[in-house]
Amino acid sequence: MNYSRSSKSCLRPRGVQSVLFVPLITAVNLHGWLVIQTGYPLPVQLAEIELARTMSNQAAVALQKCQVVQPDPPVNTGFRAAVDARTREVGGEHNNTQALLKVITELSSSLT
Repeated sequence: MNYSRSSKSCLRPRGVQSVLFVPLITAVNLHGWLVIQTGYPLPVQLAEIELARTMSNQAAVALQKCQVVQPDPPVNTGFRAAVDARTREVGGEHNNTQALLKVITELSSSLT
């Protein structure tokens, strides 16, 4: 892969020789990038790219579900119950995201 000059100046001091950038996309929204890097030249196999895409898709969906939405002003007493329910949902998504982070970390360490 040919890096731009700024990429080289950022990656070389860290000893990075191989990088796989995978977009975190849902529908038409780009949420960020999953970056997998190694300190040695590594040809990436199609199966590894597909696994990285699967992980990035799951992470992107978790990010999309965790987006904070401004609630409407409370109009009834059911508002508090709705907030509590949403808090539980976000907590569950947080746990899912933490599990994905663990998988990504393990995958990254297995590539290095």
